Parts: sequence; structure tokens; C-alpha cells
Amino acid sequence: MVYRWYDDGSLKGLEFELMASSGNKGKEKIKRVIDSMHFRNPDIVPIGDIFFWAGFIEKWRTHFALDKSVEIFEYYDHDLILCSPNIDPHIDNVREIEKTDKYVIYRGGFGSILKLDADQPVPDFIDYAVKDAGELENFIFQDPHDDRRYSSSFAFTDQYEKEPPFSRQLDKYGGKFFLLGNICEARETIWRIMGMEGEFLAIKDNPEIIKRFALRVADFNIELGKAQLENQYINGILIYGDIGYKNGLFMSPADWKEIYYPALKKICDRLKVYGKPIIYHTDGHYLEIMEYLIEAGINAIHPNEAKAGIDVVELIEEYRGKIAFFGNIDAANALSKDRESIRKEVQYKIEAASGGGYIPGGDDIPSSVSPENYDYYMEVLKSCRTYLAERTA
Repeated sequence: MVYRWYDDGSLKGLEFELMASSGNKGKEKIKRVIDSMHFRNPDIVPIGDIFFWAGFIEKWRTHFALDKSVEIFEYYDHDLILCSPNIDPHIDNVREIEKTDKYVIYRGGFGSILKLDADQPVPDFIDYAVKDAGELENFIFQDPHDDRRYSSSFAFTDQYEKEPPFSRQLDKYGGKFFLLGNICEARETIWRIMGMEGEFLAIKDNPEIIKRFALRVADFNIELGKAQLENQYINGILIYGDIGYKNGLFMSPADWKEIYYPALKKICDRLKVYGKPIIYHTDGHYLEIMEYLIEAGINAIHPNEAKAGIDVVELIEEYRGKIAFFGNIDAANALSKDRESIRKEVQYKIEAASGGGYIPGGDDIPSSVSPENYDYYMEVLKSCRTYLAERTA
């Protein structure tokens, strides 16, 4: 797929090269996401929750007596979804060390050792691949163009369960949704290799080593990004950064700009030539570096966690035309409470979508959200976006 975007915001130059089998509905989904990304009123506000906890999906399928093959984004007719190849530095990204009925210990694709207990949704790190910053120079990134990344089953980053091959994902969903590929930036990569404590110590004691390694990370992920964006069905790319927690950044804005900004800017500069949106994913409160993200070439931010004090209704006017927003529906609180809380949350947040620039969705959907609440959330969201479309017509 080739995009041509013009400074006047017109759609006249937008060229779609879709297979005939994709149908108009898929084109409409892609177009409405593009419209929203560029602050134009779409036909209706696009929707899409990108990440769901496995425990929630299991509860949801059980509650509605659904087969395991039923995907939640198809069931609720979302507009955008994530499709991923194997983006880990090491292609063989689940190497079992010990397995019992209660847990499994394995080495993940970033080289660190993880333990997944049977009753928990995410693994714990029990040892890291790199103990000293000097070892980073010897860290190996396996070929980003190796066909196994795209044609073989794999575990999503540091997870245990295998996902279908990227090629199969594209065969199933290509042209039917706005498809996001994904890569990691340097900060996401380094903490998975060294742990947060190791990362912070290295930034303080060996900043030049970390800066050099960050550029190596950028080169690796640029190639992963190119391989995805060159595919006609991938409509944009999500970059994992995770630079914040509830109350602010994990480091000073000055340290982030010095260490990580050059590598992120390099990624954006090399991938923007494809003319497809670049979305930056970070949990937590990130607003201290908003201007740097815009300057780097980021088109949108995800997930804008409400629990970290992010409010898109307040942000949208300040940054209208500069950067778009995905997410911000308070899944941990509003969606986990009662119907009145859900209705108020959706009705308030969807006002940010007027004029484009905001795609509502949960900031991850945890197991605390009941299937009934999620179903009601979808009902309210679709009703509100229909009303908004009629109001702005």
C-alpha cells in the first residue's frame, strides 16, 4: 500500500493498492483511521483495543460461549489491529530451561531468563542477559530479514505462548483492517536486556556506551520496520518505548533526550519515507517529552493511560494538527466498575474525536474488566460515535 499525504490534508493523493478480495469495508476502515490521524472528520470515529490480557480473553470467550477461533476485534468489528512478526533480537525466542505443572523457566528473545507461573498473566524476570554495560558491545542482533521471523510461529516479546506466523496473520487480516506492525526503540530493548536498575546505573556511569548501543538498536529495528512497511497490508508501525510510570518519566527529560532521542529520531527519519503513520507506545506519564516526540516525527501516541493522569480531552486542542492520540479509555477503573462509570467515561472522552485526532480504546484490557462490561463499553462507544458522526455531518 502506498500513501501520499499532502500538506493541505486532502485525501486526493491517497492511493490504495489492495487486493480485490479486500472489499470496500476494509478500505473504509483504513481510510477512517488515516482521516483521524490527520485531524479530518472520519465517516465515524475509528475504534480498536490493541492489547488484551489473556485472562480477560479466556473469560470473554467462556461467558459468551465462543469458540477459541473467535477473535475479539472481529467480533466487535474494530477498525485497527496489531499484526507482528518475530521482532526479538534472537529468533529462537523461547528456549525452555525448566518446566513443571506450576511454572516454566525459559530464556526469551532478548537473552534474559524469565519465569512464568501457571496462575499469572505475565512472566517475571529472574536474570538478565547483560550485567555490565561493557558487555553490550558484544550483544548479538540476529538478521532482521531472516525468513523465520515472518514465516514461523513465535512468542511475542518475552512471552511464552506461540503466535501464528506473520505471513498467516497477513493472509487472514490483510486489507480487512488498518494493520499496525511493530518494533522496539532503544529504551524498550535495553531494559529487557539489562533490567531497569542496570539501565539506570549504565546511564549514570557509562552514558556513551548506552548511546552507541541505542544506535545499534535503531539500526536493527529500522530493518525490521522496513520489512513490515514494505508489505502492502501493513498500514502503520507501532514503536514500543515505555518511558514512563504513573507519576512521570523513568529518568530526567535531559537524560532521555541525550541517550534515547537520537536513536528514536533515526528510526523515524528512516521509516517516514514509507508515508505510513508512526505511533509511539509508552505506558505512564510522558508529557515532559511531548515536544521531542513531535520533533522526532511521531504521528500519534498510544495508549495515553488514564491512570497516569493523561486526559486527551485536555490535550487535543493544545496539540491539534501536531500529534494524534490513541486509547485513554480508563480500563483499570471505569471499565472495571459499573455501567454508569463506563457511559460517563466514553461520553466524555469521545468528544476529543470531534474533528479527528483521537481514536478511543482502552489502555490495555486487564482481567479486572468483566465480559459484560466490555460488551457494554462497545455498545456505548458505537452509539456515541454514531451520534458524533450525525452531529458533525
